Amino acid sequence: MAHVDAAVPDEVPGMPGPAPLGEVVGVAPANFYNHFDNLDDLLLSIASSSLKQAIERAIAVWAGPGTKADLLVASATDFIRFCLRNRQLMRLMLSQRPHDGRDQRPASTESRSFQEIVRFIYGDRMEGASPALDHERYGLAVGYIALTYGFAVTLAEGRFPLDLEDDVELARFVRNGILPFLDGSAAAILRDADARAG
Repeated sequence: MAHVDAAVPDEVPGMPGPAPLGEVVGVAPANFYNHFDNLDDLLLSIASSSLKQAIERAIAVWAGPGTKADLLVASATDFIRFCLRNRQLMRLMLSQRPHDGRDQRPASTESRSFQEIVRFIYGDRMEGASPALDHERYGLAVGYIALTYGFAVTLAEGRFPLDLEDDVELARFVRNGILPFLDGSAAAILRDADARAG
């Protein structure tokens, strides 16, 4: 599935038809509709599979040594790096989809992603719980997801003069932007600013 980027250049607006994407997933154009109801069905499958892979990579990172804050920064960096190297997959994974109940694959994968982040941060299990029901209790997890997704989109749009091919520079940039919100130093900086202003 990671080869979807080869079938979809970044400069092409919208998504390609069944032929190039079917080729990527090993389905002949003539047999495309024997495997998928329509193009949206294929795109949802790709998005869901990509998110599942991202979850598994994050869990592997979190199993390593380090503080929770450091490991969250490391998994955010890994996810952002993956998004920047696979722009079309990023667009599929982070795209807005109507929550009309027609297809639960992306919603269920996103829910699992939230559950795994909550499990890592808080040690709580949320089997079957909806993020919307627990956003007050698990605000740090919600903020972490928003920061990570936001960094991926902002960097993909080229809003900062950063060499995205330089892994060290990218890791430092993400760490400097996300860690202060995880280790409490952002609050200390704001308190100091308030004290100077008062």
